[in-house]
Amino acid sequence: MEKFINEGTVVDNDIYEAFKDSVICPICTNILIEPVMCMKCQNSYCKRCSEDWSKKNDKCPNRCENPNYQRSLEKNNILSKLKFKCENCGEEVFYEKVKNHMDECNINGNKVTKKRLKKLKIEEIEKLRKKVKPIRINSK
Repeated sequence: MEKFINEGTVVDNDIYEAFKDSVICPICTNILIEPVMCMKCQNSYCKRCSEDWSKKNDKCPNRCENPNYQRSLEKNNILSKLKFKCENCGEEVFYEKVKNHMDECNINGNKVTKKRLKKLKIEEIEKLRKKVKPIRINSK
């Protein structure tokens, strides 16, 4: 599943509107995920977008020759102030946790927390135990 954060899920609209132009990836046009910055032109992109772009192009999207991308702490600081509403379960999640939440929440379209996933695994093991015949070992 391709991950992206839709701007329609932002809960803190006042904060978002103040920084909107600086937290949108010009490649995918969604909110930056793991923002990186081209050190030559100072434009920011999603890490994944920049990696995919670099596989096909030797210039950054702003036409810089031999771009060098580094993690953008400035964009991460801005994004860390934002909260998003999950489109699947409605839970409000801060930016730092939104990727993990998406992983947990999008299993079969249901919210599946780690605790629930562990319970499902235990139930599956119990079903297998019922199918397997016990082996007796005689010890002398």
